[in-house]
Amino acid sequence: MKKVMFVLLALGVASLGLSSAALAFHDGGVAECEGCHTMHNSQNGSIVAPSGTIGNGPSKYLTVGSDPSSTCLSCHEGTGSYHILSTAGDSLSNGGDFFWLKTDYTWSAHGSNYNSMGYTHGHNVIADDFTLGQDPKLSTGPSDGTRAFNSSELGCNSCHDPHGKIGGGTANTGATARENDYAIAASGSRNAETQQNAAGAGGNYVILGDSGYDGGQNATWGATFTARAPIAEANRTGADLTSHADYLSGMSEWCANCHSGFAQSTANVLNDTAHTHPAGAGADMGTVAAFYNKYVATGDFNGAIATSYDILVPFERTSGTAADLDMASTDGPVAGDQVMCLSCHRAHASGFSDIGRWDFNETLLAESPIFTATGGGETLGTNAYYNKVDSTGGVYGPEQRSLCNKCHLQD
Repeated sequence: MKKVMFVLLALGVASLGLSSAALAFHDGGVAECEGCHTMHNSQNGSIVAPSGTIGNGPSKYLTVGSDPSSTCLSCHEGTGSYHILSTAGDSLSNGGDFFWLKTDYTWSAHGSNYNSMGYTHGHNVIADDFTLGQDPKLSTGPSDGTRAFNSSELGCNSCHDPHGKIGGGTANTGATARENDYAIAASGSRNAETQQNAAGAGGNYVILGDSGYDGGQNATWGATFTARAPIAEANRTGADLTSHADYLSGMSEWCANCHSGFAQSTANVLNDTAHTHPAGAGADMGTVAAFYNKYVATGDFNGAIATSYDILVPFERTSGTAADLDMASTDGPVAGDQVMCLSCHRAHASGFSDIGRWDFNETLLAESPIFTATGGGETLGTNAYYNKVDSTGGVYGPEQRSLCNKCHLQD
């Protein structure tokens, strides 16, 4: 009987271990403390933090990296899945690959030399352990000056709240997100994360800072987030038609926490004073939704709503509810859905200037300089276009023009 009880106990312990291992590190928001912090900078006779100094400077929070972003990248460097800093631009995450911040490429055309500098490709997070530094040109993030984040303090934790706190709609209450606050995909996957829109509900999409978030212990910014985290759903496995981020609402307003002046209001959709493309609340696609659905590629306007979704041109399904989000949906938009900042830009970094999802400066996508430029090449170019475009045009064809036409139907 003792042997039987011992075996049952052992099996029980083993099953608990397997259950725990099956959970993602950030499930429910905050992860285990030791994943990001070290108390004594010592483990098995070796230092934990690369800087070797804990408790001073950027490491004053006892992080395992020299600074907050280095701490994040100590796990998120690599290729595929939840990694966001690869060695070849092949981490095809929804947010983009910070590899592009390190990638300059140059080319000659029309008798002149041109370049695309890495620092223009994305949010220049400071991660000393991974040789990522401050933007050399911009002292603050682009905005109208009302709310502009300091580039000298930009890190992963400027946007993501590593402790998963809930703003509660008006201020950071200090409450932490719980696992049950996260929406679980129909498959039972714990990779799916959705912020619930009910007052007081938590579980923010990819633990983005909610209203009241301070931007990562920022002492000089002098502001906190006013807009709540967006409602969206995504798997960590990447961005393709079978697994892509699906957005409901709030993305542009959330970006405006730092980039003031860019989000639109219902009363000022065109935002004439800022001269910006409509995005967010009030940027109803209207008849443009029908254009999006018709557009397949340059010269092909025979698309159908059931198959028109393009991973390079996402949108917000404002006309639905959180329950309608589907990471494998190929459905295009309906009137009432919205254009958002991420319809044209990536959140982290891309292979193109201004974090573009495609090369804004080329008429034909296949002629994007990255395919032939020094420092670029076919592989990097194809990775930059998430395998949809290569130097022959890829899935679109050699005459494919700018993807602005997906909505504007001008080709």
